Amino acid sequence: MIMYVNGDSHTAGLGIEKEETFAHHIAQHYGAEYINEAKSGGSNDRILRLTNTYLDNHKPDFVLIGWSSWEREEWLYEGRYYDVNSSGHDRMPTVLQERYKEWMAIGQSTNEEIQDKMRDQHDRMFQLHQRLQNENIPHLFFNCVLSLWLINNQQNWGVNYIEPYSGVHYNTSALV
Repeated sequence: MIMYVNGDSHTAGLGIEKEETFAHHIAQHYGAEYINEAKSGGSNDRILRLTNTYLDNHKPDFVLIGWSSWEREEWLYEGRYYDVNSSGHDRMPTVLQERYKEWMAIGQSTNEEIQDKMRDQHDRMFQLHQRLQNENIPHLFFNCVLSLWLINNQQNWGVNYIEPYSGVHYNTSALV
């Protein structure tokens, strides 16, 4: 059994050994091998990109994703992706450092632009959910940081997303 895992620092296990992560414990409990592509500071854009790329080439037995925060972004520049969020960024070229300063100075967006960004992420997350359903791949999503409580067009995720619209975030360290 292969379990594919993605998310941000909660899912990556920032500050703890691989054997201490909840992903490792779940995989061990079910006797599964697992691939954990989670990254500290990772954005939902990154999670979606990497998960869809993985699914293009593999069919895992189970997918587990802890969604990150709406304000995190991934910027592509000269063939390389850079993680960007309000607490920092990967080492990036000077031209992107200037863009980052502007991004921080304007507070990233207006309320309307923030809601548009959240709706876009929500729609792409639901598309991934539908893809997994269509490919008969069991999966579970949960909120690490992201809250979908502002979304008006709430979708039916079935049992595949733990409280998507409640605003509840999960302390994954309590899962081990």
